[in-house]
Amino acid sequence: MMSEYEYDQPSDDGKVLEKDAALRLALSRLASEFSRESMLSLQRFFGSRHAPIISTGSLKLDLALGTGGLPKGRVVEIYGWEASGKTTLALHIIKEAQKRGGYCAYVDVENALDPSLAESIGVNTEDLLISHLESAESSLSVVDTLIKSGAIDVIVVDSVLRPVLQCSLGHGAAWETEMMSEYEYDQPSDDGKVLEKDAALRLALSRLASEFSRESMLSLQRFFGSRHAPIISTGSLKLDLALGTGGLPKGRVVEIYGWEASGKTTLALHIIKEAQKRGGYCAYVDVENALDPSLAESIGVNTEDLLISHLESAESSLSVVDTLIKSGAIDVIVVDSVAALVPQSELDSVIDGTRPKGQSRLMTQALRKIHSSLCQSQTLLIFINQVRSRPCEGFGNANEVTCGGNALKFYAAVRMRTMKTGLLRNEDEITGVSVSVQIVKNKLAPAMKKAELEIIFGKGITSEAEVLEMACTHGVISKMGDGYYIEGEVLKDEEEAEKYLAENHEVLEKVVSILRSQLFERT
Repeated sequence: MMSEYEYDQPSDDGKVLEKDAALRLALSRLASEFSRESMLSLQRFFGSRHAPIISTGSLKLDLALGTGGLPKGRVVEIYGWEASGKTTLALHIIKEAQKRGGYCAYVDVENALDPSLAESIGVNTEDLLISHLESAESSLSVVDTLIKSGAIDVIVVDSVLRPVLQCSLGHGAAWETEMMSEYEYDQPSDDGKVLEKDAALRLALSRLASEFSRESMLSLQRFFGSRHAPIISTGSLKLDLALGTGGLPKGRVVEIYGWEASGKTTLALHIIKEAQKRGGYCAYVDVENALDPSLAESIGVNTEDLLISHLESAESSLSVVDTLIKSGAIDVIVVDSVAALVPQSELDSVIDGTRPKGQSRLMTQALRKIHSSLCQSQTLLIFINQVRSRPCEGFGNANEVTCGGNALKFYAAVRMRTMKTGLLRNEDEITGVSVSVQIVKNKLAPAMKKAELEIIFGKGITSEAEVLEMACTHGVISKMGDGYYIEGEVLKDEEEAEKYLAENHEVLEKVVSILRSQLFERT
């Protein structure tokens, strides 16, 4: 029938009428072949089908997109290197959707979303649905159920890196379903439409409740009031302040990396010390076989209560890490170091000068599994890593690259780079080093802050000097000229005041406690 008239010459009125008749016939056939609901979808499609838009929160980005924002009913991928603003951008999109009365969901596969950070951006966390499920299948099932409910305006999946399944979901994804087409969600002023959305949302949550356990269901409720990650201090008030949260978050992966003799192991031991002070159990996976118990004890670590592992292969070491995390009994695990994690296949091979290829693959596989265990525990997992001089692509210093591939960069909630900046001397004797710690990545607070620390050989980070400085700044200790007034004691100069704090541990702890209560509301 269609071959009797040419569609590419619409100037002939007769041919146009024939085309109209042919189209009506085609629609009639579709109506008999499919349901009326499908037919209505076709009619709506042939009318006006402009996708509703949600702003990104940035006028420049909305302008670059050309449509004023991101289209609903579509899949959007946000990708990039670590600490490049992916999560922040996704949270701004959620904020914009909530401003228009929309419901949003955050599938936190990385278990790294911090409520205080989301709230500081402007997200209403009380009305944000959060999912923390272990497997990719469960997470994607939640996404599918929420989409089919037609009640959700924006769903963010953070991130694709961790789930085992390969899928086309990116950091941000929004769908407009058949149910949504019956009423526009970007016009929340209509009370009837809002009520319909509420009913659809309740139905979706009810379906999820039957699919998953009650515990998983509670994670999907609007529960964000008490979702703050517990914090462990680094042992340095300056560094805790630079981190913005008062320390490092439990249930997360942290990477400490830098050149040799830049204080990486010392910092890790101070974190273990702080965890032990709070009654926590800690483990040290000494892959390098270089941990000296006397050094750890001089810093203040209780080595008798410290679990220490010396295993040969990377597989064995990472299996120990996974088992300890799953036990739920360990507060801090330190892996020292990533560079020394050698796959069994490489140990069994002959040294022939070829470049090993298995470590990056092994780290990716191990982190996927370990991260899943971390989501169910409150363990702080610290990887100590080394750097190498080599040109590399991507965000960061182009002249250095960390060992073990890129997976750790993405899985880490916090990345700290240590760098030796000078030597400490007492007359002609070198007594320690000054170290700069930069927060390269931070998923809980603003990144790129620095803390300048002093490390004394055989003692560790000197806390007295920084505590004295910060206590004077915040009015905890009174300074009168060159003298200091501490707990009724008058001390003539800075050196004497630092010595007093070092010799009176209870006074030092009291001052630190007051400072932490002033500086960090959560700790």
